[in-house]
Amino acid sequence: MKINTSMKRSIVLLTFTILSVNVMNAQNSPYPPGNIQLKTDESFGKNSDWNKLSTTDESLYSAYYTRPASFVTGQDGSIYLVNNIKKELQLFDSNGNFIKTLAKITNIAKYMTVRIAGILDNKYIVTENYNRLHIFNMDGSLFKLLYLDYSASQVVPLTENIIAIYSNIVYPGDQNKQCVILKDIISGKDMIIESIIDTLSKGSYTLKLDKQMVNISYPYSKTNFILNRINNDQLLVGFTSDDKLKIYSKEGQLISTLKTNIKALAIPDSAKAEFKQKIKSYLAKIGKDADFDKKSIDEIILPSKMPFFHAIQVDDHDNILVFLYTEGKATHTASIYSSFSNIGQYIGTSTFNCDQFKLNVNPISMCIHFGDKEIQAIIRDGEDKKSPFKLVKFTF
Repeated sequence: MKINTSMKRSIVLLTFTILSVNVMNAQNSPYPPGNIQLKTDESFGKNSDWNKLSTTDESLYSAYYTRPASFVTGQDGSIYLVNNIKKELQLFDSNGNFIKTLAKITNIAKYMTVRIAGILDNKYIVTENYNRLHIFNMDGSLFKLLYLDYSASQVVPLTENIIAIYSNIVYPGDQNKQCVILKDIISGKDMIIESIIDTLSKGSYTLKLDKQMVNISYPYSKTNFILNRINNDQLLVGFTSDDKLKIYSKEGQLISTLKTNIKALAIPDSAKAEFKQKIKSYLAKIGKDADFDKKSIDEIILPSKMPFFHAIQVDDHDNILVFLYTEGKATHTASIYSSFSNIGQYIGTSTFNCDQFKLNVNPISMCIHFGDKEIQAIIRDGEDKKSPFKLVKFTF
């Protein structure tokens, strides 16, 4: 087939345009490639008494100290924080200074910790507590309580009364269903847009000991969905055993599929050795050492590849940060993609270094927010599980 001169010019122009956009995206990336040393903004939250806000004389379950708080930022920069230590929904200004308690959540958090999910339609603050969604008006008054027929591992408010939910449902027998659901909080209607059904035994090693059955998970065998809001009203969906990301409309229509080209790492031999030692130690503890020698573990049944990523974040400019494993460990290294025209253009890889504090990048925890050349995060002041937490801001 012959290509005429005008078509050649069009192809050259298109190629030049794509290259120009790629270069422009890379130059405009707010994240310098390589190591990013985060600096603490000492003025942030200086008027908040974090020791008073994050300690209590009350006897609390361990989970409350493990998951002490979660937060989201509003359209005007205000910060809404669920405080599980004080059992309150609290309001802070954009500079991290405490303003007031919006609502007491003592009854909500009576048996389980509460996690903030986000702000819906700039009208509602959505919180999640296993299979209950408490939806507050912005002034802290309760608008609606929703009981779900399933547990919620992650909740992401979209728009027009639609929220996305990731649920992991275990069925009688050996089946497990992971699904992404769009829910209308007014009508209560559910729509499943992604689902995966698997067998529980596929990801674990089963030991039959007399009348007892013991399951020990294989290293890096757990897979899960990760959800984020993107482009104001759309849903970003990632699955940890797939290198592709998907963007859905709030109506549940697939808009685009972004291929990250992330290479899954091989599971290191050290992880396999640790797994075998874990089984041997357990059997020794219950006096069944001989059973281990009789039934050696066939390495063929162990997973050979690690998940493609362990966390995904979306910043204020809709850049996608996909956090990677490095040398078999979950890290603060992220491949970064621009959502320009929904093509997921790769714009670099950066590592966020914070020597003084530990950062939790897992979006399910709602403990970090990536803004414009700044990061807000909940951190602990010490290694002790009861050490005070505080909200900090990093710049770079």
